[in-house]
Amino acid sequence: MNKRRVLISFLTLSILGILASTYHISPSHSSFTLTLDANDSLYQVSEDIVLYGCLTYNGSPLSHSLLAVEVTNPYEDPVIVRSVQTDSFGVFNLTFELPPDAKLGTYTAYGSTSYMGEKAFNSTAIFVTVAGDIDSDIDVDVRDLYFFARAYNSRIREPSYIAAADLDNDGDIDSHDLSLFAEQYGRSERFSR
Repeated sequence: MNKRRVLISFLTLSILGILASTYHISPSHSSFTLTLDANDSLYQVSEDIVLYGCLTYNGSPLSHSLLAVEVTNPYEDPVIVRSVQTDSFGVFNLTFELPPDAKLGTYTAYGSTSYMGEKAFNSTAIFVTVAGDIDSDIDVDVRDLYFFARAYNSRIREPSYIAAADLDNDGDIDSHDLSLFAEQYGRSERFSR
């Protein structure tokens, strides 16, 4: 009976040895993900910009983790550099406002972080324009005036209503919006640095 146990042990160890040398056990590949987005794609200079996202590792949220956020202007100059911490669900958000003299155009928000020796990066584009730039071409000119005039005296849900012409966001395009439009008329940064 002892011989039988020894033989079974020997065969078991031999089989395990063969299996161990045949199958290479590779390290698991992790998935470290950072999402980054803005709550809108078009902002006016004085408007709050909200960036948000989520940080996960192998599908599970990473709570209370720090990440760096940098926002650059259309000339790639940094204008916002902040640290943000995720909440208990791995979610983060950052709200900021650009100064009144901010350059118009496409800004880029970059997010980066590391966890357990791995790095995650992401970016999103933010288009910044001035109030009154109804056609989104980085100036307030006669084309914008044309669209503003067509929308004047309209209310939300009416066919002629244009949200970009409702400069005070009160649901109608009236004399107050006209006053705000007049303040911005002629502003252009299309070719200036």
